[in-house]
Amino acid sequence: AAFVAAFLVLLIFILALFDQTGSQKQFFQRKSYEARLFASDAKFVGTVENSLEKNAQIFILPIFGFPEILGDNYDGLRIYIHSQNLHLSYPAIANRGAHLWQEKIKNLPFKNFIAELKKAGFTGVIIDRRHYAEFNKDGWNKLRSLEKDFKKLHKEQISSPDFNWIFFKI
Repeated sequence: AAFVAAFLVLLIFILALFDQTGSQKQFFQRKSYEARLFASDAKFVGTVENSLEKNAQIFILPIFGFPEILGDNYDGLRIYIHSQNLHLSYPAIANRGAHLWQEKIKNLPFKNFIAELKKAGFTGVIIDRRHYAEFNKDGWNKLRSLEKDFKKLHKEQISSPDFNWIFFKI
C-alpha cells in the first residue's frame, strides 16, 4: 500500500510538472523568442547610446507612471536594463513630479511638446511602437502621426532589429 501511494504521488508530481511547464517544444520556442527579443533590445540600446553623448536624457513614449498604471506592460524597463549611461524618463513614479510633468506635456501640440522636452534637457525620444499599436484602437493612428512628425523634425532614426522600438533625436 505504501508503494502504491508513493507511486501515485510521484505520478501526480510528474503530471503537475508537465502541466506547469508545457511541452518542451513550447518551452524552447518561448525561450528562443525571449532570447531574440533580448538581443534585439540590447543592439538597439547600444546603437542609441553610441549615437549620443554620455548621460543623454531620453524621453520614452507612451507615458506611464510606475508602478501599477493601467495599460503599462513594463516594456520600458527593457530599455533601462540594457542602458549603460542613458537617463530615461521611464520609470517615473506615478503621481509624483516627473510623472505629472509628463502627463502635462503629452497632449501639447507637437512643436510645443518638443520645445518642452528640449527645455528639460532631453536629446531624444524612444517610442514603443508595439505598445501604441496594442494600447487602444486609436493607438495605431497616434503612432503614425508621431512618426510622421518626428521624421519632419529629424529625418534620421534608429529602429530596433525587431521594429518594436524607434528612436529620434530632437
